[in-house]
Amino acid sequence: MKFCFGTINVRYQLPIEEILPPVAELGYEGVEIWGPQIDGKPDEELTALKEQARELGLGIPCVTPYFCFTGTREEWETSLAIGRRFIHYADVLGAPFVRGLTSVHIDLKDFRQQPVAALNDLAPSAQATEEQWQQTVDAYKELTSHIDSTGADVTFALETHGNNLSDALAGCRRLLEAVGSPRLRILYQGFLGQEPVEGLDDIYDAVVHVHVQYVGSRGKEKFLPVVRGLAEKAYTGWVNVEFTDPPAEGEGLEVLWENGARDLKVVREAAGLA
Repeated sequence: MKFCFGTINVRYQLPIEEILPPVAELGYEGVEIWGPQIDGKPDEELTALKEQARELGLGIPCVTPYFCFTGTREEWETSLAIGRRFIHYADVLGAPFVRGLTSVHIDLKDFRQQPVAALNDLAPSAQATEEQWQQTVDAYKELTSHIDSTGADVTFALETHGNNLSDALAGCRRLLEAVGSPRLRILYQGFLGQEPVEGLDDIYDAVVHVHVQYVGSRGKEKFLPVVRGLAEKAYTGWVNVEFTDPPAEGEGLEVLWENGARDLKVVREAAGLA
């Protein structure tokens, strides 16, 4: 089991090139790169970023864009274009996974946290229409076919996220079966309405990446059982510390790094790797 740091923790406070050195100093083995921090970068900058990570001893297991395949046709087409871009970014960076979603409530054009999608575009699996299911299946069929056509060694890791078709076991199984590609697997962070560890056994055969959150504070009792469960299964993949406690008002980023170091220690202890 390897642990990476989610650069979403830093968001727009630093460019991605300035995030990697402190993460390496904390002792993480990799970074999961938040999509907005690399979207639009030319290949030469991505190649330099990959080399920087290599020199720092950091892997890049996953990049995390946003998609909405359950909304308007414009959102669907915009999401498809995002997917194609991030397949390429992941390939250049040597990242094996692109985070997949089915619904998101933000502006897809610049990723800012703005409520532009209608609430019925945020489709939990229990309430989604057949049209929303089909739109999502069509999208991932197209994206996984695009991967095959380019020869990129990239897989979409579909996040088990609330207000998504993948928020429950049945929804995950339905999408995996309908798309029918080994290029679509599961990014696990628990199912809606359950403690995160409760669904791990049920979907573990499809899990390629894992998120844990706030493991040194309010999420500790939820997510550490997942880490222990993964250790019992001899999981050898990546676990991303997606969120740690942010600095309070008036505090600097040094507090974020301190909390990130604390959380790394906590997850390593839970995995029996301390």
